[in-house]
Amino acid sequence: MEYKNFIDNLSQNNANYNNPEQAITTANLCDTISRDINTDSQRFIYELLQNADDASNQSGVLDVRVDFVGDFVVVSHKGEPFSKIDIESISSAGDGTKTGDSNKTGFKGIGFKSVFSHSNFVIIKSGNFCFKFDKQHWANHWNNAWGSQSAWKAERKTKNKDESLKMPWQIIPIWTELPNELKNLSILQEYSVSTIIRYDKVEQLKKVVVSFYE
Repeated sequence: MEYKNFIDNLSQNNANYNNPEQAITTANLCDTISRDINTDSQRFIYELLQNADDASNQSGVLDVRVDFVGDFVVVSHKGEPFSKIDIESISSAGDGTKTGDSNKTGFKGIGFKSVFSHSNFVIIKSGNFCFKFDKQHWANHWNNAWGSQSAWKAERKTKNKDESLKMPWQIIPIWTELPNELKNLSILQEYSVSTIIRYDKVEQLKKVVVSFYE
């Protein structure tokens, strides 16, 4: 319960905005970050391998594997499991934990965002933590504290602005259970950290991963 409460509280804090414009501004920032660091279509794999390399600096062990299950790509490593600080960092737009550390090869809060250039649904399983970043979850979101949604839309229309609300789903973790097709996957228990990515070009990505190991 402690682990779920932590994720639930972080989710609530990261989804709490005084008005919808603040949410939209942050969402646009997250979109920009993901797009700008996306130099090639498989960049996110290298970012995840980099995170695994960072985790190994504490344990002295680097054991990484990439698995494909249906529409999911699962990148796992046996380095350090995620701490609460790591989760806060990965659920931020730049407030990472690697600044000033010569042993760290990247910024967990930023580099990880490349994953969202190619997937709207990502799960992280580490120890007792299991949470997701899910764009669809926020599709019909509206905070009643913001007032009337119809009035807000009408005002946006007069300003010739998009009437759709955008939430920065890339920084709002949501506690979740594993998808049914992954529940019996042994690596999720054997490895310290697994990043599970729903990806629509799995076969193409397989070729990239194979070439990486050759």
